[in-house]
Amino acid sequence: MLEFSAAGLYAVRFPLRFRASGSHASDAVCSRAARLFRDYFRRPGVSLNPIRVDYSGLTPFQKKIYVSLRKVRAGQTVTYGELARRAGFPGAARAVGSAMRENRLPIVIPCHRVVPATGGIGHYAAGKSRKRFLLMREKTLR
Repeated sequence: MLEFSAAGLYAVRFPLRFRASGSHASDAVCSRAARLFRDYFRRPGVSLNPIRVDYSGLTPFQKKIYVSLRKVRAGQTVTYGELARRAGFPGAARAVGSAMRENRLPIVIPCHRVVPATGGIGHYAAGKSRKRFLLMREKTLR
């Protein structure tokens, strides 16, 4: 489910159902986000970056990490340490892992694209099989 506030998309809940909740967002904003999500899963190359995100309630660290992560394109991955460095927090790989675990906007803030430097795909709140699916889908449908 997609949850909205007046500022934008507030949360993505699994399982994904394309029903928007939140009385503060306009119908147009909700419809556009739902359409982009559907298109993301149906067609290669669809970006979710046009969706306006509500960053309220996040720490300044989380916001910087998430904004940096949204710049990582489909088909690409970044390590926890590299993402920390890009966001201006070199050496904060473990804190990035915590931020990924607390991400309330999976797929829109693409935490599935963050992988460990040691190899493998790492953890994912929605399960490793879902992370693997998203990574494979983005690489093969580019």
